[in-house]
Amino acid sequence: MKAPPIRLLIADGALGYVSKTEGQESLVAAIRSVARGRRIFSARARLRLAERRNLSNCELDVLTGMSHGLTNKETAINLGTSEHTVKSYVLSFSQP
Repeated sequence: MKAPPIRLLIADGALGYVSKTEGQESLVAAIRSVARGRRIFSARARLRLAERRNLSNCELDVLTGMSHGLTNKETAINLGTSEHTVKSYVLSFSQP
């Protein structure tokens, strides 16, 4: 069975995505991050999102934050932008 597009999972409220090919340690870390309310997307998931269109550097930075399990607020602080801006980028990932 083919997995649904990651953008649809994000639109449905998924806090994370880890490929079944990831190791056990990655899966456990992802579960712990999501249990703490953090987003976590594996590097493979991030690449799949990035491949669907030409992403700006800012969008790639937000995806990187997501893949490392950072909250929107933490990502905003790291990027020197507002949490609202980060949320806008996250929302844009769920758009076709």
